Amino acid sequence: MKMDMKKWRPREAGTGKPPSTVFPQFEVADQDVKARLAKLEAYDTEFLEKKLLHDGTFSTKQESAQAMREFKRFIALHVMHEKAFGMINPKVDAIWHAFILYTREYSQFCEATMGSYLHHVPCGPTDGGDQDALERDCEAFRSAYRDAFGEIPQMIEACCSGNCSSASTP
Repeated sequence: MKMDMKKWRPREAGTGKPPSTVFPQFEVADQDVKARLAKLEAYDTEFLEKKLLHDGTFSTKQESAQAMREFKRFIALHVMHEKAFGMINPKVDAIWHAFILYTREYSQFCEATMGSYLHHVPCGPTDGGDQDALERDCEAFRSAYRDAFGEIPQMIEACCSGNCSSASTP
């Protein structure tokens, strides 16, 4: 499958885009993980941000950018831990839902950043989710997030309420 390279361009000075705040400056020993994180950070999400602003999911570019940063951090945790975490924030989950609809781009993104397709599995109260398991998954996410990125933003922390989407890889 040929990669759509226009999506994989590094941020350049003078483009009007702010410097990336997705990943802190930390060392990654595994070169494959390092390469995947670099692809994740460089991935151009403007098409998703525009769609979600137009649809009213986000009311400002700032809100959209913050949620997109957290989506990329969510994916980064999958890359760094080679395991699936549940999605604990509805705004970030909305990005995932929108992205999945761009099937070709989402498939290429998953392959390039995680090595395989990341499936979306609903697991809220109406989906028969085990509340204890959801709480354990929420705590595992929080712990991994703190270890990788430090303090959990209010946007994420406030939403760990048992309504989540979990992820699974093949």
